[in-house]
Amino acid sequence: MTTPINLATFCIVDTETTGLDPAVDRVCELAGVQWAARQGELRHFETLVNPGRTIPPEASAIHHLVDEDVVGSPNLQEALADLNREPFGVWVAHNADFDFKFLPKDGRPILCTLKLAKKLFPDSPKHTNQYLRYALKLQVPGAKGLPAHRALADAFVTTALLSYLLAEANKHRPELTTVEDLVAWTLEPNLLPMCRFGKHSGKPWSEVPKDYLQWMVKTMTDMDSDLRFTVEHWLRPGSN
Repeated sequence: MTTPINLATFCIVDTETTGLDPAVDRVCELAGVQWAARQGELRHFETLVNPGRTIPPEASAIHHLVDEDVVGSPNLQEALADLNREPFGVWVAHNADFDFKFLPKDGRPILCTLKLAKKLFPDSPKHTNQYLRYALKLQVPGAKGLPAHRALADAFVTTALLSYLLAEANKHRPELTTVEDLVAWTLEPNLLPMCRFGKHSGKPWSEVPKDYLQWMVKTMTDMDSDLRFTVEHWLRPGSN
């Protein structure tokens, strides 16, 4: 079954966690904005979550949540049950690969606005939701007065970004009419235009020497899919 984008109901979700490793870290705050293209915001939700472990100072320094804040809060299963109280069809997150290391996948499509932004704005120097908020001059009234680096504020920003990106996708890729088509497009790796690190930072990838690309393949085991796709593309015979 496919879902037309203009008829879909989205839940834009954001988490704060005790750290970056899902093997040991857990969610300590959960927020979601339910939104539909034709109706706008339908509902928003936020709750602190008891992670069942201490919150280390490195994490507190980012979101300013400490152990005392989450005492008596629901666990993640209870929080998700409340989030799911109203039905929706599509999960959305900015850098969904991170959030859904900590959240269960339930079969609903997951649309990543980070990946969608990279498709639509490949030349942007950054693709964080807060950078795009200001670069694209997004209006986010729901986030006014909310603390930075907290789940609900980020969910409101990502909601505004989603609305903008869907309009851009409709202009530039009008053949992508269903949620499933859009998600599939975002999952295709991107050919990056510009090297942004190391001694060749600022050069188009087409001008980066092949011996440097070969060194990257041999030594950089943590390349993301876009970077690996780009490096392997420019290593192919006849690519330069």
